[in-house]
Amino acid sequence: MSVQRDRVALRRLQWRAAYNRHLATAGLVLMLVLAGWRTLDPPARVVIRERQGAGLDLPLSAHAARFAEAFVSFSSEDPEARERALAAFDGGRGAAGEGYLPPQTGSRRVLASQVVQASVVPQGTRFTIGLDTVPQGRIYLAVTATRDASGALRIVGFPAVVGGPLTAGVLPDPGGRDVDARDVRDVVTRALRNYLAGRVQDLPADLTGEAVISVPTRPLRLERISELRWEQGVSDSVLATVVAAEPDGPQMSLTYELALTRTSERWFVAAIHTHPTGR
Repeated sequence: MSVQRDRVALRRLQWRAAYNRHLATAGLVLMLVLAGWRTLDPPARVVIRERQGAGLDLPLSAHAARFAEAFVSFSSEDPEARERALAAFDGGRGAAGEGYLPPQTGSRRVLASQVVQASVVPQGTRFTIGLDTVPQGRIYLAVTATRDASGALRIVGFPAVVGGPLTAGVLPDPGGRDVDARDVRDVVTRALRNYLAGRVQDLPADLTGEAVISVPTRPLRLERISELRWEQGVSDSVLATVVAAEPDGPQMSLTYELALTRTSERWFVAAIHTHPTGR
């Protein structure tokens, strides 16, 4: 058996070893650079959130609220009144009032109703409706509603008597440091006094040209500003807690957010708490 031997130049072997070593070093450096970049500038996470609330469908929510009002109302003097009211929701078939046994005496009527929660369910949209009734007080009813293929409003199944949304104590406004600047206090005090009193002829003197303001429908008298703080995390915005009173009415503690703008001359108010155009 013959053995074949290949001769390779020593310089070529040295070059190949150096090439492999440099290639490995470059790969390691690239990995370290990428790791450092991801640490300093991590890629954005893709967060998938489940839909918590229903889209704004005012006709559908109003339909559910009217159904809830008809469902909880009754009168022993006119027991058919409830059936007539519910007939509008099922084409007069009487299915919406099935299983209902009216009391022999008494009545219940709804003073006001309000949709307090909405969530999407497989059957449609489930509205939780708060009903202020006489004489039983507050009742919460969960009503599921949807639209059929033609877009018509439909109630789905029977409602449910439920509890209201969970509530907790009132949170304080997250204000920052106190406002010490006298000129800021002066313009805030003057603007709020004119705003609360509805003095539309005097208010523009302290507003920016772009400010959109709608004064309260009932005038209030500014008694004093009890606290004035820069809003935490927002530049050029203050929170003013005031004591105000209605003419011949109650005295109240109120908090207003005012956006401020500084020019070369002085401070001006760019907004007071809300944007009346809804933007």
